Amino acid sequence: MMLRLFASLVFLSGCKSPDAASVKPANVRHVSLAIFEVIDCKSGMVPMTLKGSTEKYCLAAKPVVDETDIRRAEAGHDEFGGVRLSMYFTSKAGQRMKETTERVNTEFRTGVPGKMALVIDGMLVSVPTLHGTISDSLVISGTFNMEDAVQIADSLNASAPAK
Repeated sequence: MMLRLFASLVFLSGCKSPDAASVKPANVRHVSLAIFEVIDCKSGMVPMTLKGSTEKYCLAAKPVVDETDIRRAEAGHDEFGGVRLSMYFTSKAGQRMKETTERVNTEFRTGVPGKMALVIDGMLVSVPTLHGTISDSLVISGTFNMEDAVQIADSLNASAPAK
């Protein structure tokens, strides 16, 4: 009996229990997410309207990153109590984001800072102004309610690349 208990403990000690980050939530609705560079509108381009606004923006043809480039996402509160969504990019996506935001920051057009656009499920939801270089992570505050931020984070984590 003691030998059998010891053998079970040895067997179990060799198994790694899943950590919280590796557990995929059940019944998570897929969310598509893409971050684009905002560009000057050219003839023939169809601008997107910012959700809840009449502002229109033209976006680059391809996103800098999309949901497949996010290795982890978290919903939470910012220092002012507002809702925030934190996204952590894969190393390749972080490098693309860094190169793009560095370039955009150096291309100030008449002193107007560059912008990036967050598109979720085909809808333009945020167009933040760049105030520096973005590389391995991004935090978006004030755009979501907590329920939406949690849904987006759960979806991104469910489709995150394996570690």
